[in-house]
Amino acid sequence: MRIYILDDQFVILDKIKRLVTEITHELDIDAHIKIFTNTDDLEEVVFNQGQYADVYFLDLDQNGVKLSGVAFAKQLRQFDIEATISFISKFPMLMQQLFANNIGAHDFINKSQANNVLKGYLAQTIKYRQRFFAQIKPQQKLLINAVNQVYLVKPHEIIAIETTATAHQLKLTTKHDDILFYERLNDLQGRLPQLFRGHRACLINLDYVTQIKLKERLVVLDNHLELPVSRTKIKSLCELITINDLSVTI
Repeated sequence: MRIYILDDQFVILDKIKRLVTEITHELDIDAHIKIFTNTDDLEEVVFNQGQYADVYFLDLDQNGVKLSGVAFAKQLRQFDIEATISFISKFPMLMQQLFANNIGAHDFINKSQANNVLKGYLAQTIKYRQRFFAQIKPQQKLLINAVNQVYLVKPHEIIAIETTATAHQLKLTTKHDDILFYERLNDLQGRLPQLFRGHRACLINLDYVTQIKLKERLVVLDNHLELPVSRTKIKSLCELITINDLSVTI
């Protein structure tokens, strides 16, 4: 479960991260927790790098910008209608204004509460998302319309999707097939938030990464496929993968 926390106060940010870490350990959830002190960095990771989260804890105001957390959530909903969003704030009176925005937030949490109370509310959001995962049908598949054929592909079986020399043509690679079809890579990125946009020309499944060549800025996948990673995405890629489990060449 990927969890993003947004707050411009380091003390609050650290406290919430610590509580969320405790909760995920107690619930035995394999969690990747990332913190942000401003919406610009969060937007870069989510919208430019394509690394969507499962759970967002968003402060309402960032660095003096009123309701900037709400503005981010509105933009997120254009690409991801299933993300679990809970807002955190010291000002409960903003609740009515917040929910008037029809964002589909799960909860509004007062971060000024005692740690044990705050932890309880944070846990409710995470447990809700955990139940959501449990309800997802394992047979859920991605529909791909290729020439004279229709493919039903399980998202977790996708190794990579890349552009080809033919305009608007993509190649989807699994362990069993290479499928050529026509669609915009940006559209697929919105439909498959679990894939990493390492380069403008490809999406990759981090579960299949076996090697990162930092000098060449290449990522090697299980099937020996090598794909480029842009200079601005290398750092994010390394942060998202446990480097100790990879063979990294420099």
